[in-house]
Amino acid sequence: MFLHLRYSSKEKELDGVQEAVQLARESGAHIHIDHLHSTGGTYQMEKALEMIEKARTSGLSITCCVYPYSYWATYLVSKRFDPGWQERFNLTYEDLTIVGTGEKITAQTFPRYRQQPGLLVATPEGTMPLDKTVKLALQRDFCLIGSDGGILKEARANNHPRGAGCFATAVRYGIDSGLGLETILTKVTRQPTELINPALRNRGVIANGAVADLVIFDQDLIRGGATVANPNQFSLGIKNVIVGGTTSYTSGNLNLSNAGNPISYYPPR
Repeated sequence: MFLHLRYSSKEKELDGVQEAVQLARESGAHIHIDHLHSTGGTYQMEKALEMIEKARTSGLSITCCVYPYSYWATYLVSKRFDPGWQERFNLTYEDLTIVGTGEKITAQTFPRYRQQPGLLVATPEGTMPLDKTVKLALQRDFCLIGSDGGILKEARANNHPRGAGCFATAVRYGIDSGLGLETILTKVTRQPTELINPALRNRGVIANGAVADLVIFDQDLIRGGATVANPNQFSLGIKNVIVGGTTSYTSGNLNLSNAGNPISYYPPR
């Protein structure tokens, strides 16, 4: 079971982690907490991780993920922006940027834009300091990388840069932060596929008989290219992407071969 925790404030965020632990205990299901650093561990990551570690030690099955960005984005119509949001998150109107255009929100435009469904806004870099959140989380073997994002076809689409850039950004961060290339690669390949077994069995590893999903990249050049203003940008340093044995991307050129398949719980027979 994959969860978004429901509390974001410093005062309540650990309550959300405790609810996830309790759900794992009562249901017996595996619980995966999405983007722990933006909901659940933003202000008290070490305590959140300790709660999960203690639950795992007691026999519960719990994992979590983070995305390698120091800012979050969400829809302006969401409850996060109900009255009092400035005090809850220590933000101002001008701290909010419309994703895909780079336009800054103002006190005058906020009420009007909040009436537009699907309008995504991003907070400033550093809202969730990486050293106090993502770096701590990735040191635990139960934490992996998850984008919690998507990509829209429009050239300047209204989606968080993590939709296009999450995994290249994660690899760059893993190398630069000292986590190590092998460790970060495990967290973007094998560990995520293991969460969705049996649907993704034989994926996420390079081995005889495994599905040939491969990325060929330059470890010195790889990094995300997506930004808040231009979120649908190819990542840099990636030479080839092979999906199911078919080359789908080569040095900036897409091969629209439809080589991928929808992911369902049950694998095709």
